[in-house]
Amino acid sequence: MDELTEGAPSPQEMEQLLNRALIGAVHLGEMIDNMLDHALAEGAELHLEPLSLGGPGGLVSDVGDLLGVPSLEVRGPSGPIVRGDEHGVRQLLASLLGNAVKYAAPERPLHVHVDIERRASRVVVTVSDNGRGIPEHEHETVFEPFSRAGTAGTVAGTGIGLTLCRLVVERHGGTISCASGPTGVGTTFTFDLPAD
Repeated sequence: MDELTEGAPSPQEMEQLLNRALIGAVHLGEMIDNMLDHALAEGAELHLEPLSLGGPGGLVSDVGDLLGVPSLEVRGPSGPIVRGDEHGVRQLLASLLGNAVKYAAPERPLHVHVDIERRASRVVVTVSDNGRGIPEHEHETVFEPFSRAGTAGTVAGTGIGLTLCRLVVERHGGTISCASGPTGVGTTFTFDLPAD
């Protein structure tokens, strides 16, 4: 019997190995889900409809509540303002707001501001947070598939979320950009969608 257990991991080592395997499986599942979302976002037909972004019933507050964004301030008109694909716009907002929560700076309470403004035939949306931020030299590369900011550290992620954001925005005829936060802290994403 000793021959069978010789060199076998201890119960503590076995538990660590199982936990690592479970984390890896969850991470792989998230990556597969994100890749499927990417494939759908890239090839699926857009179902354009009037969408509310701001206000109590708007998509920003709805997605923020679902994600548990602790301090979310939304400024801009309520009521239908954007003509977009609801699934795609929800994915876009979930990725940006989810990243704000995921990459919050541990030394300060998280604050997220979303500004919505109509400009001619487009609606410009700015999502700003006071989190870890993204170095200026990575402001463009974070949108590339499987790319992650150097400030991501040990935070789990697949590097596909911002790629999905760009894809959704471009499929709506818009652009998305990344910049340092308004006070040099955190990150600001700005994108535009068609106005209703």
